[in-house]
Amino acid sequence: MQLSPKVYVFLQALTLLVGFVAFVFLVAFPLTEGRAVGLSLVKIYMNPFILYLYGAALVFYGGLYRIFLLLDQRKRQVWASLRTLQTLRQLQRAAVVLTVMILSAGFYIRFFHHPDDDLAGFLGLAIVLSSVSLGVARWASVSKNRITLP
Repeated sequence: MQLSPKVYVFLQALTLLVGFVAFVFLVAFPLTEGRAVGLSLVKIYMNPFILYLYGAALVFYGGLYRIFLLLDQRKRQVWASLRTLQTLRQLQRAAVVLTVMILSAGFYIRFFHHPDDDLAGFLGLAIVLSSVSLGVARWASVSKNRITLP
């Protein structure tokens, strides 16, 4: 089934929107959450856990970039190519690394959280995000195996 190129442009725009919303969330959320409300910007953004999450965000943006590339390759009708296989492999690795980073952050919060913090929301979000990331890794793996090079 071949979709119109306009659909792929729309999906690329949606990918960019997801990246922008995630960026706004990463910048604004630490300022308004929990015990950080009265802290200075240096104390908020130099927190080791926040820096770890920004490192995980780099992997997330790498995965978004790979999705953007895949949509572009699909739009140009060059799906069965070595470049597509390479991009799918990179997306699969990024998704697995992101899953490990999310679960590591969840375990860290679970065992080393501040007594005043409510950890249920973060742990629930970590479970959902790691499931989505594993789903992306599985999709990339299945798609990679279905491509036959000419």
